[in-house]
Amino acid sequence: MAGSQNALCSGSDPVDSAAEHPPGLRLAVSLAESLQGQGFRCTQPDNWRDIGWAFSVGPDGETVLASLSQIESRLWMVQVAGAPEGILPAMFRRSAVRAGATRAFRVAQALHPQLLRHFPSVLWAIDTLPAEGVAQPAPVDPDAPSP
Repeated sequence: MAGSQNALCSGSDPVDSAAEHPPGLRLAVSLAESLQGQGFRCTQPDNWRDIGWAFSVGPDGETVLASLSQIESRLWMVQVAGAPEGILPAMFRRSAVRAGATRAFRVAQALHPQLLRHFPSVLWAIDTLPAEGVAQPAPVDPDAPSP
């Protein structure tokens, strides 16, 4: 989805998730509670495709999907993606895609400090996995000029 904010978080398991299947439920709950404390409305985390956890975030009545998955024992991926209302607006109106990217950015900004409490390293990229050359230390503003 255009405008998704993607983070790779590395370090030790922030919570003892060995007994969870899939791992990360307590981390997902912690992230959702952090957002709720900042005034966002969140659903309860739900098992996402049996590989991670996802929850909807509704700032100002608009929906963003936040998901997390443990990739390796010390590596987690977090994705925040705007979810425009209906598939047709997303396909035919750039404004719907742009609005979703802006919402995802706002939620990613709110999540970032909480992720830093759990992980010593958090790197972000937009629409791709953070890798050398594109990784940033904070969520990427979709309206910022490309380097």
